[in-house]
Amino acid sequence: MFKKLCKKIGVAEYRRFRWATWILLFSMGGLAVVINNRDAFFPKEVVSDIDYLYRLLWVLPFAFIGFSCLAFVVSITHDGHDKPWSSYIFNYFPRLIALSLLIFSVLHLFEASSGIVYYYFSSGLALYFGFKIETFKLENIKI
Repeated sequence: MFKKLCKKIGVAEYRRFRWATWILLFSMGGLAVVINNRDAFFPKEVVSDIDYLYRLLWVLPFAFIGFSCLAFVVSITHDGHDKPWSSYIFNYFPRLIALSLLIFSVLHLFEASSGIVYYYFSSGLALYFGFKIETFKLENIKI
């Protein structure tokens, strides 16, 4: 199904397109769960506990949506025939989770960004950094 669709719309790499589609669909499903349980995820008063992990579950889908946009772009421009599952599961997904944890912990740490501003700022940061995840490689960090 994806092979025929990709040939029709001119996408070079159907495997990456398939991964990007499934990542996007699961991320949107995760956001639907968050919005349906808004009482647990969006408290009325400011929560100052660092162990309030519902907010981490708010950031994760946005990071994965940003990454799925990157995967869509790569599927259009990349014409290699390698299988993307190993690099996605063992390379990009741990980096996306670590980046989401970093965004959660830094923004949740300060009282000024722990209120309603957290949701807007963290979702935008996660989208951007999910799309630019290629820049966050351990081998590029110089000490």
